[in-house]
Order: sequence, then structure tokens, then C-alpha cells
Amino acid sequence: MDALRAAFTCRTKVFIHNSPHNPTGAVFTLQEMEAVAALCRKFDVVCIADEVYERCTFSGGADGGGGDKANGAEVEEAETSPSDQRQVEMVRMIDVPGMSARTLTVGSSSKLLCLTGWRVGWMHGPATLIAPIRLMHSYATFCAPTPLQLGVAAALESIADEADAATRARARAAAEAVLAAEAAGTVAGAVAGAWPGAS
Repeated sequence: MDALRAAFTCRTKVFIHNSPHNPTGAVFTLQEMEAVAALCRKFDVVCIADEVYERCTFSGGADGGGGDKANGAEVEEAETSPSDQRQVEMVRMIDVPGMSARTLTVGSSSKLLCLTGWRVGWMHGPATLIAPIRLMHSYATFCAPTPLQLGVAAALESIADEADAATRARARAAAEAVLAAEAAGTVAGAVAGAWPGAS
């Protein structure tokens, strides 16, 4: 955190925060999030919270449960699973005190719904920050095809739980591979979320 504190200056305008983090698999703790938030408030910085891996956490998660959840039910794990030892809860930056008015959250159907080829994402936040982004977006990028946008909207309303289960299963498989390699001494570093090693 010392290096991060040193990087913030009066010239800092935006901080991009990624948790769960790709490719390291790290998930920021509440204390770490509060430290980042304090810097953003102190230097009047807008935080872009990249939370596209929000449902890819292990032994905890965005739903605040003590175990992975899918379709509203606990997912049983083998007693020997390395991830059982990782107690992690996903904390949203927007929920940290003092951050709701200065946080833009990025979401993606690629990770939330396993629709990686559709390239449909979204950003939400306070109207004062969204308005200039909407204006810029209309001139700077082409939008995803309308049928794909409608498809994602329908998925978010009707199949989110099922897709959530698939997302967690794919992410868990990647994490378990990294954890196994860590246990064998071939890699180092704790994995708590995201799709470790994915690009």
C-alpha cells in the first residue's frame, strides 16, 4: 500500500481498481478497499471499479455467503480442496463508505453470463459521471449489435442464476489448477478469485 499511496498526487484524476483481479486471482479485503477509498477521497479521485469477475470468488463471494453459491444453493466441495482454506468475500467499491458518488462500476456479460463472444458490457454509477461517458461513447465506439444487447438483457433477467453457476465452475477449474501448482511448488501466490492466468 505504500507504493500506492506514493502514486497518488494532486494530479491524479482517475484510479482503475480491479477486484477480483485478473490475472493474479487476488480479491481485495475490506481493509484494503477502505485504504484505496481513503486515497480516492483525500485526492478527490474517481474510481473505475472493474468488477467483471464479481461472481468468480471462492469460499466466499459477491453474495456475501460463506461458500460458493449457484442457483441459490451451496455448492459442496471436497474436503481436500485447496480453495477451502481461502476465506474471501467480494467487496464492491461502491459499497465502501464515501465512494458511491465517485465510483463507476464496470460489468461484463462475458464473465457474468459466460457469453465471451458477445462483447456486451455496461458501466453504472452516479448520473454526473455517466453523462459524459455516454456522450463520449456515442462518438468513440461502435455499439454491440442490438440483438446481442437484447439477449444479454433477457439473460440478466431470466438465466442469471444458471449462468452464474457455469461461470463459477469455469473459474473454479482455473483456480484449482493454479492452487495445485502452488501446492506442488511450481508457482507462488494465493488465488482467491477471477480466472487466474487468463488473458
